[in-house]
Amino acid sequence: MDTPVEQIKIPYENTILTGYFYQVDDSHKPSPTLIIHGGYDSIGEELYFRGAAAAIQRGYNCLTFEGPGQGSALREQHLPFRPD
Repeated sequence: MDTPVEQIKIPYENTILTGYFYQVDDSHKPSPTLIIHGGYDSIGEELYFRGAAAAIQRGYNCLTFEGPGQGSALREQHLPFRPD
């Protein structure tokens, strides 16, 4: 990666949701942050190409994550989609 990226864990009920935090650069200066959550059966890695790369090019940090029913939350933790 040309910019800093960090794998993150978001507390969720009695477990965690996984995601990525992409930074514009490594200066640690405050920057606006865009949060991207995919739909249906998307995975965290595809969200880079669907929005995070464009956000970084425009000076935004970007947080992407997989919710219940998506990616590792579904495959590894068997967390189904929720209507809420």
